Amino acid sequence: MNKKLMFVMLSFVLLSACAQQPQTIYTWGDYVETSTAYATKGHEKEYAEKHLSEIKKIVDQSEMEKRRVAPGIYAEYAQLLYEEGKQEEAKKYFSLEKETYPESEVFIDNVLAKLYKEGA
Repeated sequence: MNKKLMFVMLSFVLLSACAQQPQTIYTWGDYVETSTAYATKGHEKEYAEKHLSEIKKIVDQSEMEKRRVAPGIYAEYAQLLYEEGKQEEAKKYFSLEKETYPESEVFIDNVLAKLYKEGA
């Protein structure tokens, strides 16, 4: 009886180890930490750069894993690029937000109209 019980327990442990962990829909990295620091530190340059870098990592990792980028990530990345003076690159990511999430089109178009009207 002891050997049977041990075999069953060992089999259970081995099968448990083979079970796949649930995968989240989106890649978030350290987004919460960097966005919180950026928001609470008054948008200081150091925190803006860290947050921009983190969002870039999220975009790159999502694309590498062939996963959809979370809603709003492209738009936030575009906004940060725009604030750094990279308007043309920002347009690319605003467009990616609209392509990925068509329901955001009206909002993104309004943001673009406001940003590029003010920037002109």
